[in-house]
Amino acid sequence: MLHEAVSSPQNAVVSNQVFARPVFGFVESASLSMRWRAEVNKLQGVDSEVIGPAEVKRLVPYLDVSAGAPHPVLGALYHPPGGIIRHDAVVWGYARGADARGVHIHQGTEVTGIEVREGAVRGVLASCGRIGAPGGLNCTAGGAGRTTGCSSCGTRSSPTP
Repeated sequence: MLHEAVSSPQNAVVSNQVFARPVFGFVESASLSMRWRAEVNKLQGVDSEVIGPAEVKRLVPYLDVSAGAPHPVLGALYHPPGGIIRHDAVVWGYARGADARGVHIHQGTEVTGIEVREGAVRGVLASCGRIGAPGGLNCTAGGAGRTTGCSSCGTRSSPTP
């Protein structure tokens, strides 16, 4: 699990709060989406499943899951080891891990260009000058594969979990 990977003693800042939390589905399209998410999670080794109204009621006794409820619960995506991790702590955990492995981190440095040779990133042009590298990593959140960064320099994004 991600929080376990970045929660070693040197990265203790993560502050993980573990609690099982169902995500409710009130319409058929949400139920379908939850089933897809559960299967994707399972492929990644994450304990995740879709549960029905009876199990939701067992977990959340005060919730009206009857068919006559104003918003009937059709099911829920249930992730027992779910929780909340401060996003900034995750970033710092990755930064510490990268630093420990010899990665140079240039905070506050604007990238003005990407140097590509033979279809691979070989460095970046930055506000502080050229920074050579044997490869590149696009860290632009969920849109990494769709950003103009990859297409503008003629490389392909290869997402790796």
